Amino acid sequence: MDQFPINNFDAVIFDLGISSMQLNDLSRGFSFKSKDKLGMSMGLSSTTVEYIINNYQATDLINIIKTFGEEKEAKSIVKNIIRQRKIKPITTTIELTNIIKKSKRKNFKKKIDLSTKTFQALRIIVNREISELVNGIIKATKILKPGGKLIFVTFHSIEDKIVKYFFKNYANNSSRQNKYSPEYTEDKISLFENYKNKVLRASQNELKINPRSRSAKLRFAVRNHNKFDEPTEFRLKFKRLIDLESKNVK
Repeated sequence: MDQFPINNFDAVIFDLGISSMQLNDLSRGFSFKSKDKLGMSMGLSSTTVEYIINNYQATDLINIIKTFGEEKEAKSIVKNIIRQRKIKPITTTIELTNIIKKSKRKNFKKKIDLSTKTFQALRIIVNREISELVNGIIKATKILKPGGKLIFVTFHSIEDKIVKYFFKNYANNSSRQNKYSPEYTEDKISLFENYKNKVLRASQNELKINPRSRSAKLRFAVRNHNKFDEPTEFRLKFKRLIDLESKNVK
């Protein structure tokens, strides 16, 4: 987005989900049904899931799966990954899903697949999705016209939390930051009109047609007339996640 002129767009839309084409192409390794190589790369990184699973230390794997997948049973999963890779390398998606299923306590009330959170974490780290999201939000805001809309469709709580934080803290109606925090600046940056924090979800009819939209949340904010200022505090807020990506992926 660096090549686009400032204040030139009426709207920018981010759909942060994996496309059905990617999920349906089993060779890409995004689907739990795949029997192919552990992939999940969107072309941004030379590091693969297969390399991560077979070479990273247990503490790093636990940190990745717990942080980016919000997986409470990360230790149990990683323990069995380490045990299996000592016997033979884990190279296919189905091998990994079987390890995860054996590691987790059964909860028949949950509708999501047992592998969902671990796969989410590995996909995020391989593609550096948090870094891309933070940079994308800032650059998109910079190119919007006054009155232009910044729209996000998110699919998990981490990315939704980042979008919500940005809209809430850089709107006209945001409260001033705590002056005692390290990120405090005297002049509050305001980039959006009053933010109402309203989330739009798929209707029941849409869910019947497209079950994959069940976790989708749509948020939007409207750009105000203020000059764009770099929101340094926003980057600092999520620095821990960005640093974790940078440490583990090249």
